[in-house]
Amino acid sequence: RSATSPRSTTPGEASVGTYADAARLENHRRVSDFVPRRLAVVALLTALGTAAIGGLVALHHIASGSASGSVAMALDLRQHGSIASWLSAMLTMWTAAAALLVYSLRRHKQSDYHGRYRIWLWTALAALGMSLCSAAPVHQLMAEQLAARTSWHLPGGMLLFWLVPLGTVLAVVLLRLVLDVRSSRLTLTALSLTVAAHVAGLVLLHTGRTAWSPTVTVMAGVGSQLTANLLLLLSITLFARHVLLDIEGRLPRRERAAAPTKPTATTTSKTTSGDTKSSGETAHRKIDPAHTTPPAPASEKVVSRRHREEADEEEQWYDSNRGNDRKGVRKSGRVEEDDEAADDEDSDDQSGGRKLSKAERKRLRRLKAQQRESEFS
Repeated sequence: RSATSPRSTTPGEASVGTYADAARLENHRRVSDFVPRRLAVVALLTALGTAAIGGLVALHHIASGSASGSVAMALDLRQHGSIASWLSAMLTMWTAAAALLVYSLRRHKQSDYHGRYRIWLWTALAALGMSLCSAAPVHQLMAEQLAARTSWHLPGGMLLFWLVPLGTVLAVVLLRLVLDVRSSRLTLTALSLTVAAHVAGLVLLHTGRTAWSPTVTVMAGVGSQLTANLLLLLSITLFARHVLLDIEGRLPRRERAAAPTKPTATTTSKTTSGDTKSSGETAHRKIDPAHTTPPAPASEKVVSRRHREEADEEEQWYDSNRGNDRKGVRKSGRVEEDDEAADDEDSDDQSGGRKLSKAERKRLRRLKAQQRESEFS
């Protein structure tokens, strides 16, 4: 009998035939796949959570009158270790998980230069603290220790000893959270309802006993707190959906209104006719057509003006040194050769002045040529 030994595989080599292809990692769902993309699914999950809270409130009302001790303890809404406290702890735990998911996505946003995505880590820590306080009376133990060490006597018993510090921390986190989720209106609405439900629950539990019976007060107050935890989970889920849709490019882009621009080239002209215009006619505004050539720079105009001034000063200086006046008026259509001949004749005139050199005559002709060019331009 030949004994066959199993083939040994290296640690990096995958075992063949142990699992099917469906067990490969590329066939598994990602965590982001569990975030619902459709609002109908979100509404269905919210309805299921609301039905669970309503069922617990109804069972508390039934068990408060006829149930035995252990059953009444399990269905008591204010009892730590009951089904209501378990549900509240689970809701806040799922909220912390959703906040961590949003953090893993938001930290890759390119326009977040100030690192505002870190608020989601604080949101996850706050949700974990709320979950711990729902499962065990940690906040009450903290309030007792704070009251014993400070020896203060505040109104409301131990309420303010844990409500003031924890409420301050949660208010700061909530404010930063609102600034980050302001692009999603559904998330802002759910957060507003969350704050309203939490405040209503605290008011009903600590001030509603004078108006209603203890059973109704507990049902209304604890039911409001459970609803607030459900709304908090709903708001974080809605924003996770918003971020995923933004990453996939499925959100509608909001186009900003274009700023009004001033007209580039407008002139106000009035229509003219052969006769004199009446005073009642209105002016029409027209836009000049595009220029074929760009206008001359301002520097060239300054240079031409300077050349013209230098030519005038030079001519005055030569005229004062020669001491003779030209006879006749130079015509506008005289060409450059006539100017040169006239300059030569003037330079030969020795009466009352000195004779111009060849360089001076050449300089005078150049200045006059520059003056004519500047006048025509």
